[in-house]
Amino acid sequence: MIQFSLTKKLFKVFTKEEKIIFFSIILIQFISVFLELLSIGSLLPIFKVLTDPGWNEKYFYFINEEYRVLVIFLAVVTLFFIKNLVLIIVAYLSGTFRNKVSLRIVKDTYDSYLNKNYQFHINNHSSVLVRNMDYMNSIDSIFMRLVSFYSDLILAIMSFSLVLFIDVRLTFIALTIIIFIFLTYGLFTRVSIEKYGSETQNYHSSYMKNMMEGIKSFKEILLFGKQSFFSSRNKDYKEKSLKYSLKFTIIELIPKHILELVFVISILSGTYYFVVIEKIDLYDYLPFIGVIVVGLLKFLPNLLRIFSSYQQFKYLLPIIDIINKNLIKINDKSEKAYDLNEDYSEAIKFSDKIDFKNVSFSYENKKILNQVNFVIKKNSTIGISGESGSGKSTLLNIITGLLKPSEGNISIDGKEQKLSNRSWQNKIGYVSQNTHLIDDTIKTNIAFADDYLKIDEELLNECIVKSGLENFIKSLPNGTETLVGENGTKISGGQMQRIGIARAFYKKPEILILDEPTNSLDQENERKIIETLKNLKNQVTMILVSHNQYPLQITDQKLFIKDGKIFS
Repeated sequence: MIQFSLTKKLFKVFTKEEKIIFFSIILIQFISVFLELLSIGSLLPIFKVLTDPGWNEKYFYFINEEYRVLVIFLAVVTLFFIKNLVLIIVAYLSGTFRNKVSLRIVKDTYDSYLNKNYQFHINNHSSVLVRNMDYMNSIDSIFMRLVSFYSDLILAIMSFSLVLFIDVRLTFIALTIIIFIFLTYGLFTRVSIEKYGSETQNYHSSYMKNMMEGIKSFKEILLFGKQSFFSSRNKDYKEKSLKYSLKFTIIELIPKHILELVFVISILSGTYYFVVIEKIDLYDYLPFIGVIVVGLLKFLPNLLRIFSSYQQFKYLLPIIDIINKNLIKINDKSEKAYDLNEDYSEAIKFSDKIDFKNVSFSYENKKILNQVNFVIKKNSTIGISGESGSGKSTLLNIITGLLKPSEGNISIDGKEQKLSNRSWQNKIGYVSQNTHLIDDTIKTNIAFADDYLKIDEELLNECIVKSGLENFIKSLPNGTETLVGENGTKISGGQMQRIGIARAFYKKPEILILDEPTNSLDQENERKIIETLKNLKNQVTMILVSHNQYPLQITDQKLFIKDGKIFS
């Protein structure tokens, strides 16, 4: 059964402690099921009190006759109270465990994505990663379905045993009919359920991708008047996803009504047979019939849920496979950002120069950089230019340690080093051509993820002065507490870039890398940014990338990249 296969898959990602807790919950479920059946069986004396007082006298003779009925009633009520209390405790324990596992898995997945290497994020669309995280949030419901399945399975087996003990023939007839109906229905709908699950997942992925692309491209959509295209495509994807989801819902719902119909027909047919044909007086059998009916009312919904869980897991199989694949790959070291979190016993020291010797980089059998050789001296300002696609960004990614060279070596102060580690990256301040700001205050954006209460105010003010933000912040009513809006929509592009520079300086970098820092700015803001950078010369090693020659005027050395090669 798919439920057992799924359990096996989940066990691959469960910790040892979680496996023990999982089995403990199943054991507690077994106890609660036993109490459930015991409570059903306890109704027999109640029914007998009403129809055959002599039966209770025979089996409960040790209880004083005057209080016998009251004691039996109180015992049954107490049993039901204990049973319900246990069920509440089981629900709490299951829910607590579910939340704990879900929280760990969601955190591990998110941490895994944040620690993947740069190439991983190039190869995977952001909407796919968001979709996967969304699916990870459903791990708790999948887990609860599994726990419910095992609980229902235990209860179904024990309920069946109880009803079987009372009447073998009737139980086997009813069970045969029910199983035949379920198997036949499952056989005819199996392929459809798998298809509906796969199509729902595919269209949901397309919906997420189109939605994110639409939100990110809102300026272009407004200017090109393409609202209707993105809107209609989004509606189409969602409509098809919901259509397949609805089809599955109908398929899942039908067995419930079939079972209800079969149950009613069986009860009426049985009553007709025993009363009209066999001429049996049902009065003597009412207590047993009552227990059988109550047992069947407990047994049949469990059987239905077992079958329904089979359908649900078949439908959710594409999602479950995505979850399982991602969970297994969480610890895949081949996609981790090369040793970025490794604690180096010997910190990389940079006091003289960085020497690139015959450095090459290839991607998908295409050489992006070819035998690159150059030197960066401490506190110098290096300018790098070149056409789009020439390899400028790749070179920066190698310098920052985001990419690892395919060939060659890099030496720092005469010692060969691997730059893909935290020791090196702590020395680097990075400013991209499109500084990404979080929807928070200027202060938080400069300190970038530092605990708000631990922000170094003195260092913050120093970075504001260095980046040329001082006058701008003084003009704001709330100063550094001013909210910048989503991705800096409430401030100008020039101020965004200055916040990016201030953020880079908050790291106290030895190397400042600026990737097209004035690309999206007007001439006036470009001039101000370049003047700010000019004032920083000889204080820090600067690597300035630009296709525009104006920013490169402040550099000590200019490098030009063409066809993957560097020319001075």
